[in-house]
Amino acid sequence: MFNPERLLGQLLKSGLGGGLGRGPKRRRGGSLLGGLSTGTKAQIGMGLLGVAIAAYEHYSKQGEAAASSPAPLPKTAPVAAEAQVEQERPRDAMLLVQSMVAAAAADGVIDEVEKAQMLERATDAGFDAETRAFLEQELTQPKSLAVIVASSRPEIATDVYAASCAAITADTDSERIYLETLAKRLGITEAARMEIQRQLDLA
Repeated sequence: MFNPERLLGQLLKSGLGGGLGRGPKRRRGGSLLGGLSTGTKAQIGMGLLGVAIAAYEHYSKQGEAAASSPAPLPKTAPVAAEAQVEQERPRDAMLLVQSMVAAAAADGVIDEVEKAQMLERATDAGFDAETRAFLEQELTQPKSLAVIVASSRPEIATDVYAASCAAITADTDSERIYLETLAKRLGITEAARMEIQRQLDLA
């Protein structure tokens, strides 16, 4: 069963191929992020990124049956709001995966060797054919910055930017310009950008 939240959680927590994008500079501790620290996960809390990590960890502990069970929502969420979030979460998680891939491709395409490695690790991680096909499509044809912004909603703008930051090291001009432009178009202030980077240990 295609579970975009679990895929996003896997990308955030442990990566699928030593990092997205080209070259050793992507390898932060041997994975996409080197794995988010406990402190970082606590800071992210129950936002969409936190929910995705919870979904991935829930699956890892419980197996395939748990993959179809949503990660718990904050206890304070009103019933109506909870129902709306339940409907939007899978779509939003897909957008965050697309955001990560798009950011990784900001300074060039993701080459065939890296693509093959990531897809192999997706299979090894137990993702089904539908999930693997979705990831392969995104790696082959990353979304443009304009598409990412157009697909976003104000409620998840911070998550979109945070996921994009998490996917790359931003050590080239093209990557830095990409993130700066993305933040501006999403309406994220400079102060908010710095706080996001601090929470992700990227400042």
